[in-house]
This record gives sequence, structure tokens and C-alpha cells, in this order.
Amino acid sequence: MPLDPARLLEVLLAGTGAAAFLAYLLPASKGAVESRVERLASGNAVMPGGQTDGRTAVDRSWLRSLARHADPLVHALDPGRSLDRTLWQAQIAWTPAEFVLVGLGMALACGAFGWLLLPRPFGLLAVLAGVLPWWQLRRKAAANRKAFTGQLPDALLLIVNAIRAGHGMLQAIRIVSSQVIAPAGTEFGVVLSEINLGLSVDQAFLNLAGRADMVDVDLAVGAILVQRETGGNLAEILTHIQDTLRDRARIAGEVHALTAQGRLSGWVLALLPVGVGALFSLIDPAYLQPFLLDPRGRAMLIAAATLQLVGILAIRKIVDVKY
Repeated sequence: MPLDPARLLEVLLAGTGAAAFLAYLLPASKGAVESRVERLASGNAVMPGGQTDGRTAVDRSWLRSLARHADPLVHALDPGRSLDRTLWQAQIAWTPAEFVLVGLGMALACGAFGWLLLPRPFGLLAVLAGVLPWWQLRRKAAANRKAFTGQLPDALLLIVNAIRAGHGMLQAIRIVSSQVIAPAGTEFGVVLSEINLGLSVDQAFLNLAGRADMVDVDLAVGAILVQRETGGNLAEILTHIQDTLRDRARIAGEVHALTAQGRLSGWVLALLPVGVGALFSLIDPAYLQPFLLDPRGRAMLIAAATLQLVGILAIRKIVDVKY
């Protein structure tokens, strides 16, 4: 049966998107000087202590040129630059426009191939392929944020010990950037690099707080900025901040343990209807046919799915304790 023009066009676009995505994953070889210049241009430069900023450096010149045209639209849709901040937290060396274009290409390719192989759920495949990069990005950013939170008290302790040993603030930051692994070492290395490039110390720490977007970092940065403005014993102030951060981490662990039963209940309530429906479809496929064929059955399924979603969101809201 011949394909209609719309399907042929989608298949062509899907093949182009898949080929472009594979070309993105397979970088071309470069000389040493060209690779060094590209790392510096993309912000993936070597930090003090021999570290890099942890983000993957690959050849994406074609994607950059394409993303340049999409940048105004992406920035208009994301005026707060939250996607840019999330990409930094995940340590992924993509611009927001590049990430959006790659996600759209994956969704288009999977949707087209799903249309050819599985005529009905091609839209579902497209949605899943489009959501997967965002889910992976948020998961990786959350993991790095959690790691940074766990490293911050030790980094502050290292700064306190360096100051008490007679070093200045910049020397203490240099020690942290060279002795602490990513992401904390990377973030303090960026602070040191910005100061060395002429940015004020206050602005460099404010940039750190903006990139991290965490309460713990805001507490530490606020204490440092207040001390620089009013004076005082910085080592003693950072010691108190470090104790506060450790207490917050302890309370967070206790809250996580106390809400474990609620989270488990949410997972059970979310997966139980799906599991029961799959079991019935295997035992007696005709049992669920009225829900799929009869309009009243489909309305009941939609209502049940809606109520199920509301229950899941309510449980998540209950167990998400702010502290």
C-alpha cells in the first residue's frame, strides 16, 4: 500500500533528524590547537588544578549554526533561563536551543518510525522520545545538585582551615577548586576563574548562587557577602554556616525516612491499576473490551485516569516536606 505524501515527508524528516543525531554523537577528529580553541570557546576550559568543568566537549558546529536561528525563540519561551541553568547543573555542554532541537529531532524520528511500524501509538512514541531527554536532564541535574549539597560543608571546612592557616580568600578558593572533586570543585573553580578574568568577588559569588539555585549555597554566599561588607571573623562565620548545613542534611535524611511509607504508597497506587489491567488482559482479553469499545467505558477510563493522576499529585505534595 503506497504511503501518502504526509507520511513520506515525515519519514524523510525523521531520517534526517536521526542522521543528524548520530552525526552529533560521532564527533570529527580535530587537531590539538583546534580542539583547545573550541574548548575555550565553549567554556570547557581547564580549571585550576587541572580539572575541566566536567561537561562533554564534542563537535557540534553544524548544530550551533542551526541553534543560532532558534536562540531568540528559546529565550523568549524561557525568559528566566531556567533551561540554561539546568544544563549547567547537569554539566552538559549544550546551549538551550541545541538541547531543544535535539529533543525535537528525537521525537520526530521516533514518531515517524512508530507511525510506520505501529500505526496507532506513533504519537505516544513521539511524546515518550520527546520527554526522555528532559527527564534525563532533570535527573542528572538533581543528582549533581544533591552531590554539591553533600560536598559543600566539607568545602567550607577546607576554606575555614585555609583561612586559619593564614591564606586569603582567593587562595582558599584555589585550594578548594584543586582538592575537591566535581561538582563543588568545579563550581569554586569557575568562581576563581571569573575573579581572575576581572569580575568582582561579590558578583562571582552571586553568579555561583544563581548557577546552583540551592538554599544551602545561598546561605554560604550570603554569609560571605555580609562579612565582606560589614567585616568580622570569616572563619568563625563559615564554621557556623557549616554546622547549619550539616544540621539541614541530618533533618533532610530524617524527613526522607519518615516519608518513605507515603512515597511507597504513591508508587503502589500508581502501578496497581496498570498491573491489574495488564493481568486481566492476559487472562481474559474480552473482559476489558467494554472499556475500550463502549463510549461509556472509555469515559470511565478517562475519569479513573484523571482521578488517579490527582491522587498521585496529592500524595507527592504531602510527602514533599519543605524544611
